[in-house]
Amino acid sequence: MKSILDSSLSDIKRANSDTANSHLREIKKVKFEEPRRFKKKANEDQFRFNSKLTDVLEEAKSSCSTQNLDKV
Repeated sequence: MKSILDSSLSDIKRANSDTANSHLREIKKVKFEEPRRFKKKANEDQFRFNSKLTDVLEEAKSSCSTQNLDKV
């Protein structure tokens, strides 16, 4: 019974840690990101796509380093 509780507790701690890290990355991104202006709409769309892709890759990298392979 104790091992089940311990494993459940460690899973909860890991989930909270992952959530906190993702929130911290979002806050830093919003804080340091300055508004960008583009001459063409297509350039803005490409920039947004690249930004989202970078965020997803960073999240996968951090999940991989914490051995959270389901999230990767």
